[in-house]
Amino acid sequence: MAHIANGRRREALLGKIEDIYVPLAKRLGLEEVANDLADRVFKIENPSACTETRQAIAKTLRVVDYDDIYPLVTGLKEYFDGLLGSRGYKTDVTFNKKGIKSAYDKVQEKEEYEAIEQLEDLLRCMIIAEDENNVEEISNLIQKNKNWKLIYIK
Repeated sequence: MAHIANGRRREALLGKIEDIYVPLAKRLGLEEVANDLADRVFKIENPSACTETRQAIAKTLRVVDYDDIYPLVTGLKEYFDGLLGSRGYKTDVTFNKKGIKSAYDKVQEKEEYEAIEQLEDLLRCMIIAEDENNVEEISNLIQKNKNWKLIYIK
């Protein structure tokens, strides 16, 4: 998109992506695609804010770069699979990272946040237990670790 010379055409295309394709991807449950599209538009429209936000997320998650999150996620998945599997729980563990634009918008729009470092949902882990009777035991096990904060149990 950066190669589109005509300013009006470029703005129209970016607007379509933001107004049509990002919401459509979210509605279809394609959160990663929606975040990727929004982040690409953000990088073009506001490159300095995008870079600063990206660096703040990486620093908060203690990774070298925002894109380096996958080794962290892989390690965490292995940790949870081992922790829960060794106790006989059958679970599906997945992770989602917050988009750069989404994190930026949250800090800009909500008075309760002054900086990216205050966001608690930069990396979200979802654990689905095969047996609903194990949910309470699994949540108690996770709450024992002071590094984890259980936000929602369903």
